[in-house]
Amino acid sequence: MLENKHGKSRFLVVIIAVGVSLLAIANSRSNIETEIQTQLYGNLKDVAAQNDATIERLLEDRQQILLNIAAEIEKQGFDFTTEENIWKIVEWLENYSTLYDCKRMGIIATDGTTYATDGYKKVLKDEPYQYGIQGLANISSTITDQMGEEELINVFSVPIFMKDGKTVKGILYATYQTKEFLELLDINSFNNQGYSYIVQKDGAVVVGSKKSPMYGSKNVFDTMLVHSEDNAEVVEQMRNGMWNKQSGYAELYIMGDRSLYYTPIETEYIHKDWYLFTIVPTNVLYDKVETLLDQQDLLIIVVAVTLFCLMIYYMFTYRSDEKLLRNMAYIDPLTEGHNMHAFRERLKARKVNWGFVVSVDLNDFKLVNSVCGIDKGDETIRRVWDILKDNIGERELAAHGGGDHYVMYLQEVYKNHLMERLQKITEEIEKVPEELEIISIHPYFGVYELKDLTDPEEAYNYANQAKKLVKGDKTKNIAFYEEINFQKIIDNKQLVDSFKSAIENEEFQVWYQPKFCGNTARIVGAEALVRWRKSDGSLVPPYQFIPLFESNGMIITLDQYVFNKVCEQQKRWLKDGKNILPVSVNISRASLYFGNIVDKYRDIARNHDIDMDMVPLEITESATIKNTKVKELVERFREAGFKLCLDDFGNGYSSLAMLNLIRFDVLKLDKMLVDYIGDPHGEQLVSYTIQLSKSMGMTVVAEGVETLKQVEFLNQQGCDEIQGYFFSKPVTLDKFTSMLDI
Repeated sequence: MLENKHGKSRFLVVIIAVGVSLLAIANSRSNIETEIQTQLYGNLKDVAAQNDATIERLLEDRQQILLNIAAEIEKQGFDFTTEENIWKIVEWLENYSTLYDCKRMGIIATDGTTYATDGYKKVLKDEPYQYGIQGLANISSTITDQMGEEELINVFSVPIFMKDGKTVKGILYATYQTKEFLELLDINSFNNQGYSYIVQKDGAVVVGSKKSPMYGSKNVFDTMLVHSEDNAEVVEQMRNGMWNKQSGYAELYIMGDRSLYYTPIETEYIHKDWYLFTIVPTNVLYDKVETLLDQQDLLIIVVAVTLFCLMIYYMFTYRSDEKLLRNMAYIDPLTEGHNMHAFRERLKARKVNWGFVVSVDLNDFKLVNSVCGIDKGDETIRRVWDILKDNIGERELAAHGGGDHYVMYLQEVYKNHLMERLQKITEEIEKVPEELEIISIHPYFGVYELKDLTDPEEAYNYANQAKKLVKGDKTKNIAFYEEINFQKIIDNKQLVDSFKSAIENEEFQVWYQPKFCGNTARIVGAEALVRWRKSDGSLVPPYQFIPLFESNGMIITLDQYVFNKVCEQQKRWLKDGKNILPVSVNISRASLYFGNIVDKYRDIARNHDIDMDMVPLEITESATIKNTKVKELVERFREAGFKLCLDDFGNGYSSLAMLNLIRFDVLKLDKMLVDYIGDPHGEQLVSYTIQLSKSMGMTVVAEGVETLKQVEFLNQQGCDEIQGYFFSKPVTLDKFTSMLDI
């Protein structure tokens, strides 16, 4: 009787539990559905906006480079009247083609004859010619390369005008492989199932992701209609929206339900109106919904308790089978460690809101597979996994995400501690090639700091986005998500747009950092530094605009502007009866690729009637490492009468053997080397460098000198000139002029 009573009680509990569950589900259904739709739309729109910004920046930067080169061609007045002269221009473009990683660059003559840096010549009157001959810059649709290997390409082109600024005398173009876009189109978020398309407003495909079931389609609208007649109404809505340059959200059936967000790619250089489609399976979007936590948690708890009561018998009976299935679901077969699914589940289960999610990748790993073989590649993956596993704590996580991708959750509070750990991992991984006898590999890391966000999928996506900042970077291999500054992209665009007017309005000012004789404390010269004071009086720091202009080629114009201003000022001081001193001017790495840079700078100095000794030129050591023609350039500068200074010597690139290969007049010790003063071994290195340089006939300048102890040591070693805050920080023109009277 008692047993029967207990049975009825258990049955009653089950009935009540199910009833409560159904009531809870019914009450929250409406709210959940509304919030889900809002979340889905917002998540997809955010990812689309990030991808759109990345693609627009890539297109604008590449086109800006061509515009800068075309402007220089117009300035130089190159002759386009004969084929021989056009080939000379194409030869001049070879350095730029190498510098900016083009497949090729070249010139299209007004009759359509196309000349290429890789030697091809052919009459092509396709899209680049058609827009260029009308005086329009253009980024082409995807076309088949008709020169050399047949593959899909996109051509960036700009017109080159005669002196009247209206008549086109030729078209400058740069060719890029369409497959370069493919990496941008695959989206790491949405459980790695999202992808993108770039299409014209009529639906014609520019480039599409290989992950898409529509891959190979020539027109996405046609393909959507083939997949399902139910797509017709949505396709019509999209067509209308795109013709009106609108963004929008759509749901389609393409081998399953798909959610799509379309947004225009805003750039003036595309004349056929490109759109970015960001697509993800709708069921994947639903998996990502993490809002309405209170209602959902309550619902999950109620359902879980109910299911526990109903399924407890099966849990005990099939426990061993369940363990086997979990291993199959959570173990990576190559490393025998956790896979990404396990990482997501374990981190999600902990509900942590502190620590760091780190996405790890290996630069150049594809070369290991292609050069050393798949077996060596697998061995490398396992060895790197062992290193990561050995470097995590008991409550930390690591997983292999496939290929050369890994992810870690590290419990650190401070970034500097995290950086130390990642540096240790870097050093251990960089020893692997020697252990396994393979080519070099280098890890790079994207980091997202967990704060309020506890969703592993989102955190991993953000870490992946950060990782792109250092992909291929040889000087830095760690990037944090907060370093992705979308506002900075907008600000940089504004800086680029205002560059021309800033030059015309002389907003760029030359400041001077004096150089002193250490023994007498008398001023013996200066280094010219550029500052940007905008028309509203605000000052743009050099670190904001100089790297930007170096990346898009505008630094060439800015370098020449500064050099011209220094020559102009030296002439003005002479007229005023001042006892002028040498003022050195920096030449950036990009300027060294400029074909006739020596003639250009010599002509500027001569036009102002300035002795070249009064305007020595500084070249950074890193630039000499990367430019194979720098030895020839240095000799040509010296023959023209300039004194050359090797800047930043000792900052990490230094090779004493290089001093014997390239003749410089002045060697400038980098602050990193000067800071060794006070350490016995460091002082020996500084002393040896000074004595060796002077024995080779070079003047030695030390920069970044900040203490009396450094000054005294440098004087003892015979250092000729000292530059740094100990004597003077950079000063304005008026302040430096007054210093010349002392």
